[in-house]
Amino acid sequence: MDAKEVQDRLKEFLGLLHYDRPIVALYDADEVEPFEPVVYPPEEGHACVFSFYPAWEKDRTLVLTKERSGCGGGGRYLCGAEPHLNREDFVDFLYGDEGLKASRELVEEMMDDAKRRRPREKYTLLGPFRVEHTDRMTSVTLFADPDRLAPLITGAHYYTVDPADDVVIATMGSGCSLLDPFVNYADPDKPRAVLGSSDMAMRSYLPPCEMAFTMNMPMFYQMIDVDDNHFLRKGFWRGVVKARGWEGE
Repeated sequence: MDAKEVQDRLKEFLGLLHYDRPIVALYDADEVEPFEPVVYPPEEGHACVFSFYPAWEKDRTLVLTKERSGCGGGGRYLCGAEPHLNREDFVDFLYGDEGLKASRELVEEMMDDAKRRRPREKYTLLGPFRVEHTDRMTSVTLFADPDRLAPLITGAHYYTVDPADDVVIATMGSGCSLLDPFVNYADPDKPRAVLGSSDMAMRSYLPPCEMAFTMNMPMFYQMIDVDDNHFLRKGFWRGVVKARGWEGE
């Protein structure tokens, strides 16, 4: 698909979905000027990447680097940086302070198994979908309430048969790590999506009824390809639209 076709299909898809929240793409880039206006995390102190949700609503792009990533998770999982805590302190934090696993051993196994993305360029960007930069995208995220999650999950399975197929993943992980979880799975060209933002540490930055639905690029292109017989044009979805009073919006 060329850029115009992608833009046209995305516009039609979002219209049928009655979606009006931010669309956030994860980019690797060697310069930030094409993505302006941009915002940066503070040079010191903690700033969860999801605290920039209001900036995304204003079509601003968050710029991250290994040296300036906002928090340890953002640096580790999005920028390929080394952990800001040593291993023992990090285990103490996840197990002792926050109690996220039943034992220290489970925390250590989780840390050993986790893979991290390796950015292709100097900057890791999180910001508005820009069709002219799809070649730099790793994933696209929609923030959806349950009504929109239903068709998104249905859309992810539109071309599958086995309901147990792992095209949609819901797993534990930091919010930032689930913006690109696909590095942990074989066959990177397989269309996949993840239901994210289940991380309690970042939930306070999102509206209470929104979850992050993140797609790799093969899934994104598949999702916006709405044919004439597509379920978004049919009775089940029309029933939801009517019940919610979205008609005419």
